[in-house]
Amino acid sequence: KRFKINPPTGGLKYKITVASGWRPGWSTDYIALQLAEDFDVKEAIIAGSPSHVYNKDPKKFDDAIKLPALGYEEALQDHIKVMDDTSIALAKENKLPIIVCDMFTPGNLLEISQGNLSRCSIVK
Repeated sequence: KRFKINPPTGGLKYKITVASGWRPGWSTDYIALQLAEDFDVKEAIIAGSPSHVYNKDPKKFDDAIKLPALGYEEALQDHIKVMDDTSIALAKENKLPIIVCDMFTPGNLLEISQGNLSRCSIVK
């Protein structure tokens, strides 16, 4: 059964809130997107590796192409490997844009918070 976290009275205190969790059988991305739903955020950032969504695995294919933007349906049809289909379906259901970025690039999250999406992909 799904649990729900009630946001604090008056909403979140900071522009960026980092949250995730773990539950057997559920991905950390799925839980993060559930928290985004509970806290009524405008977009979720999935930071990890790789830096973008690609048309195929960049570790296996030298000709993999970065996709700066794609829709939920395209992400579900292509079974992107950045996150599981259940997470994408939850984001689609909640109309929650997902920003995929590299968490190891210094300054990347700051740039994203300032509206610069040039070093990431967005699924919406």
